[in-house]
Amino acid sequence: MEASLLYSSLTIVFLVIAFTFFSSKKSHRSRNLPPSPPGLPVIGHLHLVKKPLHRFLQELAQKLGPVFSLRFGSHLVVVVSTSTAVEECFH
Repeated sequence: MEASLLYSSLTIVFLVIAFTFFSSKKSHRSRNLPPSPPGLPVIGHLHLVKKPLHRFLQELAQKLGPVFSLRFGSHLVVVVSTSTAVEECFH
C-alpha cells in the first residue's frame, strides 16, 4: 500500500515538472517562423515525408506558400521554393 502511494506521488510530481518544463519553452513558440504543417513532438515532420521528396515539397509549397518550415527531429529546416523568395533571403 505504501509503495503504490509513493509511486503515485512520484508520478504526479514528475508530470507536473514535465508540464512546467514544456510549457516554459515559449521562446521557441514566440519566434517568427514561416508556416508549418502540424508535427509530432519528438520526430517533428519526418512522418509526413514521402518519396519522391521534390514532389512532397512541391505539394507543401502549394498548401503553405513559397516559404515554409519543417522540423526533422531537432533540426529546423526552412524551405524556400521560388526564385524571388530566394533573392529576398539573400538581400
